[in-house]
Amino acid sequence: MLGRFGNVLAGIWLIIAPYILSYVDATARTIDVWTGLAVIAIALIAASTGERAIQYINGALGVWLLTSPFLFGYHGSVATANNVVVGLVVIVFSLIPPWGEAPRFLRRRTAEP
Repeated sequence: MLGRFGNVLAGIWLIIAPYILSYVDATARTIDVWTGLAVIAIALIAASTGERAIQYINGALGVWLLTSPFLFGYHGSVATANNVVVGLVVIVFSLIPPWGEAPRFLRRRTAEP
């Protein structure tokens, strides 16, 4: 749940950051708002269904945030710094397993009868 909650907060930040940080580029503003909405929606779906694989979509959105400044040419701005930091945060939160679930390599194997 921690990863899902963290991504909801990151998504909210993406929606409000263009206005707080006064983005100059309209493309950066649009990308952040729509990506923020997607991150929130996917985190809420992952939390409600309990399906871990859905959260990996947020990992892909984190990669999108990391690369979008360079793909759309608004690198070298406050929007770039924000997208790189928030992109990394979204990736990290998407990799955190739900509460009570150990990573696969740490799970104890049980013998079949």
